[in-house]
Amino acid sequence: WHNGGNLFDFWMAHSGLGHPLVRNYQFLMHLVFWILHKTILAPLTLERAFNTSVALCAMALPWAVYRGATLWGLTALQAVGAAGSVLLLSEAGGYGLSLTNFSFSGYGTYNQLFATLFFCLAIGHGKHILEKRHHAILAGLFFSVTLLSHIMTGYFAFLWIAVDLALDFVRRLKHRLHFRRSDLKNLLWFITTVALTSAHWILPMAIDGPQQHHSPIEPATKWTGIGAQAMIDTITQGNLLDGGRFPTLTLLAALGFCIAVSRAMRRRDGQRMVLKRLWLQTI
Repeated sequence: WHNGGNLFDFWMAHSGLGHPLVRNYQFLMHLVFWILHKTILAPLTLERAFNTSVALCAMALPWAVYRGATLWGLTALQAVGAAGSVLLLSEAGGYGLSLTNFSFSGYGTYNQLFATLFFCLAIGHGKHILEKRHHAILAGLFFSVTLLSHIMTGYFAFLWIAVDLALDFVRRLKHRLHFRRSDLKNLLWFITTVALTSAHWILPMAIDGPQQHHSPIEPATKWTGIGAQAMIDTITQGNLLDGGRFPTLTLLAALGFCIAVSRAMRRRDGQRMVLKRLWLQTI
């Protein structure tokens, strides 16, 4: 921008080894911080404005967790406990979601931090998508912001909301509750909101064709980069959690599921929202 470049050119030739940054990286946080630097934080240097914005996000994280937890159904005391536990997060490698990694140390999980603020609000409103239209619209907006801020955090938000909707569907079948026309309308409001606010970024990435990654300074063999297909394969084949090493997290998740099943079978009221308990205890 300073040298006369066009910030809104989605086909930048010299960004990300020839790949357009806006199309294959989580760009929203950088755009927001740049706007802040050009407006209310204009007196500060770019680096100082960036660090100030990250500090404000870290300060807002406990509130976002609290608000999301209350929306999701936790009591005020439980939500306070969840918000307070955020302060205890620690990860030594420099890449995890912890307050120690939100400093300008060369690692910086800034996208994850920014996305997590909206992740909590997305799943909170996502719990009530079928109840009221304003929840559906807000859930769609917060989900899109989460996805555009960090694609993996958006993926987890999608799974969480999908499970909530599935559990609500099972609950209604179990209690023979009628599905209202407004339920479908609210779900369509959520889908429409997500499509309108994120399709401009999701669709080109999903298509993942040469026209998306064209660059005059790179050979055609590099135009497709890693590609969306490689990311989808990583997720669906289970390599995301265990990274090809000993399947520690997979085994722990399986153990949690087995414990949940055994406890549900022992309880006399096991028929009451069994699937919900299985999910909560597994996670």
